[in-house]
Amino acid sequence: MPASRSRVVKIDDEDHTLGSTLITALWTRPNVVVAQYAQEHAVERGELSIHCQTDGQVTATSSLEEAVMLTKSMLTSLGDKMDQ
Repeated sequence: MPASRSRVVKIDDEDHTLGSTLITALWTRPNVVVAQYAQEHAVERGELSIHCQTDGQVTATSSLEEAVMLTKSMLTSLGDKMDQ
């Protein structure tokens, strides 16, 4: 499998909240075939590993970037609504 179809990103000092949010956003991308996260200790902040694999029509990196932008947009919108 070409490296561009699969990518694992490690994020320090995060927990399952970010992992679950990013995975949910990844599953909205039509070319994503695998989206999962792992964390050594579920109740502690630490290193979070996000794994994305695509069908090859787009790169895993581009899918991850789109998922991050979607998550950022959703959280910004939620924050704006809470400020009202």
